[in-house]
Amino acid sequence: MLFTKNHISPIFIILPVFSAILLALAWNKFIPALSLFIAFVPILFLLEKKHLTNDFIFKISFLVFLIFHIGNVWWLYKSSIPGFLIIIGLNSFFMSCVILLSFISYKKFGQNIGLFLFVTYWISFEYIHYNWEFSWPFMNMGNWLGQIPKHIQWYEYTGVLGGTLLILVINILIFLLIKHMFAKKIKHLLLTSLVLICLILLPMLIS
Repeated sequence: MLFTKNHISPIFIILPVFSAILLALAWNKFIPALSLFIAFVPILFLLEKKHLTNDFIFKISFLVFLIFHIGNVWWLYKSSIPGFLIIIGLNSFFMSCVILLSFISYKKFGQNIGLFLFVTYWISFEYIHYNWEFSWPFMNMGNWLGQIPKHIQWYEYTGVLGGTLLILVINILIFLLIKHMFAKKIKHLLLTSLVLICLILLPMLIS
C-alpha cells in the first residue's frame, strides 16, 4: 500500500491533493500562474505535523508533483512515452526530496528556521537544476510567471529564481496569515497582511 501508517487522518491526504490541483492549474488562460501563490500552503501545513513519518511525507509529495507534471506537460508523451515517464518521474523525485528535507528541518529547528530552510532548499534545487547533467528547469516555479510578462519586468535584475523566491515567500505569508487568523493574533495578522500586500504590489509597480 502507498500509505500504511495507522490513524493518518484523511485531511493529510486531502491537503496535498489540493496542492497538486493548484500546481496542475499553473498553466491556464484564466488565472495564469496565480494558483502557484497558494499551491504550497497545504504542503506547509503538513510540514508542522511532527507525528507524520518521513516515508509518508516523501510519498505524498511525490504524488503531488507527479500530478503537477502530468497536468502541465502531459503532451510530452507524444514525443516519447519512456522519455516522458523518466522526466516526470525524476523531477517529481527531486522536488519530493526538497519537501522531505524541509519536513526534517522543520521538526528539528521549528517553524522560523524550517520555513527559511524550505525556501533555501527549493531555490538551491532550482539553481542546481540549471547547471547539472539532469538539467530540465522547464518546471521550475519562476518560469510559470512568464505568462504575465508585463508584471515581471524585474526579472531583468533577479532572473527566474527571483520569481521562484516571490512565489515561495507569498505562499509562506499566506500560510502564516491563516495560522494567525485561527489563533486570533490580530497584531501578527495585520503585520503579515501588510507585508503580503506590499510584496504583491511592489513588483507590479516596479514593472
